[in-house]
Amino acid sequence: MRLSTITKPIIYSKAGHAFIAWLISLYIRFVYLTTKWTFIGFEERDEFAKRNDTGIVMQWHNRIGLVGFGWNARKHPISLLVSGHPDGRFVSSALGYLGMGAIFGSSSKGGAAALLQCIKTAKKGIFIGLTPDGPRGPRMRMKDGPVVIAKKTGAPMSLLAYSVRKRKVLKTWDRFILPKPFNEGVLMWRELDGISKDATDEETIAYKQYLEDELTKATNELDVMMGHAPIEAADPNEIPKKKKRTS
Repeated sequence: MRLSTITKPIIYSKAGHAFIAWLISLYIRFVYLTTKWTFIGFEERDEFAKRNDTGIVMQWHNRIGLVGFGWNARKHPISLLVSGHPDGRFVSSALGYLGMGAIFGSSSKGGAAALLQCIKTAKKGIFIGLTPDGPRGPRMRMKDGPVVIAKKTGAPMSLLAYSVRKRKVLKTWDRFILPKPFNEGVLMWRELDGISKDATDEETIAYKQYLEDELTKATNELDVMMGHAPIEAADPNEIPKKKKRTS
């Protein structure tokens, strides 16, 4: 009998799910609290949140681990769009312990419904958190979702990025950053240009590239500050690999 046949029912049970998500949130808090942080743009972030009823906050998928500390979710509610896959639900539950809400969906499954839910959420005065290369890539390549939501709602755009001195880069599709405790790090927030609801197709394509360039530029800048070579974006034509089913 495979070990997975025993562990999977436990891990994905309601109680097991909640316990693991709680452990993840504890680790995230521990890393954050034991790291010496430099904050860039956080005064502007707070003014942005006060000035706007809603907005879109983006970060690449490999930096999602500390997103809960890049935004004051308890003061300015935010919901993160995450995959409905069990892994995405672990992430949403862990971030829920940090005060963030969740919108379930992805560009590959239920994409239209997820975008509609994001638009409805924004119109309720809740900020939207997006990982525009999730849930399966290509890594650090902007998808259409953020642009569609911005055009439909007029919500202002911004980005979050972070890097740390001590980390492990996992061999996942996104090269996920696992920060280590007792660290040094930098967290950045930056407002971005918006887009008109009446933007032409050419303007929309150019704006999508602008968002990708700005988010990558910010992420790379922080990696260099922390002594790392930037993580390269994947081939934009890369076909995401489907997860293999295991028994």
